[in-house]
Amino acid sequence: NGTVDSVSDGNWEHSFDWNSKYSPRVEIGFQPECGLGIRARYWYYDNDATFSQLNDTQLVDAQHSLSLDVTDLEVTARKCDLLLSGGIRYARLDQDYSAQGYDVDVLLDEVRTTRNFEGVGPTLGVESSSCTRWCGFGLFAKARGSLLYGESSSSFATQVGSTVSTGVVSHERDDLLAIAELQIGVDWQRSSHWGTLYLSAALEAQYWHNAGSAAAGFVDNVVTYYEGAGYSADMGFLGGTFGAGLLW
Repeated sequence: NGTVDSVSDGNWEHSFDWNSKYSPRVEIGFQPECGLGIRARYWYYDNDATFSQLNDTQLVDAQHSLSLDVTDLEVTARKCDLLLSGGIRYARLDQDYSAQGYDVDVLLDEVRTTRNFEGVGPTLGVESSSCTRWCGFGLFAKARGSLLYGESSSSFATQVGSTVSTGVVSHERDDLLAIAELQIGVDWQRSSHWGTLYLSAALEAQYWHNAGSAAAGFVDNVVTYYEGAGYSADMGFLGGTFGAGLLW
């Protein structure tokens, strides 16, 4: 994700600094110790970043926001300490980007863009946990791949000065989005008469190929944009995952 502007003698580019943020994920299902089961998962992510650049009397402010809604419905199959899963995934991705150029507190121009994707497709996963536990602690690893087909859309609007608008340009197309996920961590389990309580901590990485970027597509300056830009950009996530649950 980045912004390009010509506030100096040439174009410059700066990537947004995205901070870590709490992102909930809920999972519920039925799974016997061996055999088939079912599972539903929901993940929601919402984050934003800002950037400012001052050059002499000229200032550029930029904002970028991102939100994700991801739902998985799948069948699971367990054998010993290996769990396989397969089903369908629905995902919606929304991005908004805006940038303003000022000269001595006077608005020179403003740009606003959006990038959205909504699609469904197959998702496959595999999970493995250690056979041996030490005082209830064990290791686990999870991997997942998804391929989503749906519709992508983008829009672009500019404003020169405080009153003159150049209109809105929109673009839509069918799109294919590939997602790879990997999680490695440790969990702790303890049995009780309610079931088995577990706590987990892991490092998780996700790669969204062809997710696009609302901030991509500026070729000359803040008010120059080409139709369909930003579709080919990729997106990644990296962070800690902490979970708690009850098995019964």
